[in-house]
Amino acid sequence: MKRKKKYDLFRQDDNGNEFLVGQFESKTKAAAKLQELAKGGHKQFYEIRTALEAVRPDL
Repeated sequence: MKRKKKYDLFRQDDNGNEFLVGQFESKTKAAAKLQELAKGGHKQFYEIRTALEAVRPDL
C-alpha cells in the first residue's frame, strides 16, 4: 500500500486544546491558510503537521 502525504493544520487555544482546522494536499496550501488565520488577531497557535494517508494501489 502506498502512502500519500497530507498536511494537517491544527489550532491550539489559550487552554491548550487542539483542533484540526483542515487537511491539505500541499504544504503551500496549508501555510497559506495558516497565514490567513494568523491575521485574525487572536492569540492562537497554529501548526502544520505532516500526515500520511494510506492509498490502495488498485484504486
